[in-house]
Amino acid sequence: MTTTPLTALYERMFFIRRFEETLLDLFAQGKLHGTTHTYIGQEANAVGVIDHLDPERDVVFSNHRCHGHYLAFTDDAFGLLSEVMGKATGTCGGRAGASTCAAGTSTRTVSSAASSRSPPGSGSRKSEREPVLCRPSFSAMARSAKA
Repeated sequence: MTTTPLTALYERMFFIRRFEETLLDLFAQGKLHGTTHTYIGQEANAVGVIDHLDPERDVVFSNHRCHGHYLAFTDDAFGLLSEVMGKATGTCGGRAGASTCAAGTSTRTVSSAASSRSPPGSGSRKSEREPVLCRPSFSAMARSAKA
């Protein structure tokens, strides 16, 4: 069976939904550290926007409901789940938890925080020269590194 572009987008949305449902189950079992803010009902937003980005060039700053953005951008379910469970194999070594996750690939970062007093993406120019993980941000946005 041939996968069409629309089918591929739907599969990514479904993957994010199932991941979030799994998080809710783990939370109910007491296996997560702290709380979690799921991305259920917002999957199309992350998949639609991030499908148009270039992971080698673009940087994504998310919000406290970052799982969908993170998964759509990185496909790293293991790293995210490990982070939310507080394990050393997590994206920030298990220290950041569910509301603040990041992935640095060279100098490209996907990050989020529950709140921030700094403007979104502040310091991102510096991060293009030096990788910075777990940088805070406030609102969901994406920007080109060439901007």
